[in-house]
Amino acid sequence: MAPHSKRLFRIMVTALVLTSASAAGMEMQNFICLKCRMFLIQDSRPSPNYCRAGGNHNWFSLGKAGPLIHICLKCRMRVDTAARPSPNYCRAGGNHNWQLLGNKGLDNYSCRKCGLKLRTSGRPSTNYCPAGGNHNWFKY
Repeated sequence: MAPHSKRLFRIMVTALVLTSASAAGMEMQNFICLKCRMFLIQDSRPSPNYCRAGGNHNWFSLGKAGPLIHICLKCRMRVDTAARPSPNYCRAGGNHNWQLLGNKGLDNYSCRKCGLKLRTSGRPSTNYCPAGGNHNWFKY
C-alpha cells in the first residue's frame, strides 16, 4: 500500500470511529487524575482503580475532545479540545493558563526554542513560547 493510501485509510478509519461514537451518543473527553496527573481521552469517566500515587484515581474532565490544540503556559500540558479547556487544577499550582496553538491537521511543526511538536492545519500561533518570547516554528 502506498504511503498516501495508508494515511487516507487511517483518516477514513478515524472518521468512521468518531462518527460511530457520535451516533451512539458517546463524546470523547479529556480526563486528568488530580493525584498522579495521568491523562486519558475516553468517552466516559475512567476507572478509579489503581492510582500510581496510591489508592484510587480522582478524575477531572478538562472538556470534550476536539480539533483545537491548547497548551497550558504554566505546566505545559497539551490537550486537543472542542472548546477552551477547563482552567481548574493545574499541576503547577492554581489554574491553567491555556493558549490556543491552532487546529489539528496534517502539517508537522516543531518549535526550535522549546522543542514542542505539533500537527496542525496551518502555521501554529507564535505567542507565549515556554522557552521565552515567541515560538520559532519550523515546518518539516
